[in-house]
Amino acid sequence: MVGTAIGLRGSQGCIKVLVVKQGSDLAARIPASLDGHPVVVESVGEVRALEEH
Repeated sequence: MVGTAIGLRGSQGCIKVLVVKQGSDLAARIPASLDGHPVVVESVGEVRALEEH
């Protein structure tokens, strides 16, 4: 997992779980909803800090 975010799924608020790469083993460990809010898994790739100039 890379991080989490709050987003929209259509017009409804959702919880986003940001991951490097989606896989079936990962999907089995993440709930479909949390406290009544849908959970959406989004593949974002590797996240790295930018170099300072």
